[in-house]
Amino acid sequence: EISAYLNECVYYALQQKNHSIDLYQKDKQVQNSLCIQIYSELRENILQETISFEMLMYLITKANIIDSSSSITSEQIKLLINDTGEILDENYDYKDIINTCHLFEDKGLYYDICGTQKVFLYEADNHGEIFFDLILIEYLINKGHKVILSVKNRPILNDVTFNDMTILLQ
Repeated sequence: EISAYLNECVYYALQQKNHSIDLYQKDKQVQNSLCIQIYSELRENILQETISFEMLMYLITKANIIDSSSSITSEQIKLLINDTGEILDENYDYKDIINTCHLFEDKGLYYDICGTQKVFLYEADNHGEIFFDLILIEYLINKGHKVILSVKNRPILNDVTFNDMTILLQ
């Protein structure tokens, strides 16, 4: 509750000085412009079913580094995009990482997706990362599921807002 209160105080102060409440607007634009480069290739692989669920989950998990609460740089995002391309070209063995990392567990979700039709609540997080999220959402829809996409109402760091989504989905 204190975090929500402090957010409201910051929003109020910014509005009183006629400043934008979206302090990470430039960061979000950079993150989106970099990550959209890989989106169409990822989407094509999903539609052609040449990408495994395990690979998709690995890429989405890896994309989670795009968070302005840490000091993410354009170079790190470019490295993520390069790694994604290498994985899609099968020049990078992500399976070794998954097999040695005991924290990576996607079997439960996989069984849910393969089962009867469900409704998934998907909470969108960060810009740039949203393009990877949209791939999973389309994957779920193609498997016959419904998806409710949840986004932030107002800017918080580089999190995706409703307004951002209306612009991104045009």
